[in-house]
Amino acid sequence: MPGLPFDPTAAVSYGRFVNAAYTMYGNNLANLRPQPSGDFPADYELAAWIQMRDFVLWETGPVFYGFVAYNKADPSKLILAIRGTDNSIELWDDSNALGMTAFPIDGCGNVALGFARIYETLEVIPVGAAAQPSLTGAG
Repeated sequence: MPGLPFDPTAAVSYGRFVNAAYTMYGNNLANLRPQPSGDFPADYELAAWIQMRDFVLWETGPVFYGFVAYNKADPSKLILAIRGTDNSIELWDDSNALGMTAFPIDGCGNVALGFARIYETLEVIPVGAAAQPSLTGAG
């Protein structure tokens, strides 16, 4: 949020979530719904998986990109953690979509064109929705 001072302790804390997203992805690249990794912050509970689609010359199938977690002591505190580029397809996405664009949510600044394109495919899969492909019913 604009006007808030940088908090290095919070930044390190948020980094733990991003690291957990990378670990969960790396433990089994084909798993769209990985279980929390050993480095998943113990005071949080997995609430949902984040899946997005990459693109090369065409859009790929869904890929695990991150998760939503809630604080066990205060479930109103949520974290959305999205990992970054991890393989050659994602590097291709990045290199073929250079430049910046406004994030689709007003007041949130700019993002790389490659991320914006992948973000448009974001699906949130609640942990309790094993039989449902996504919240939107798309697949």
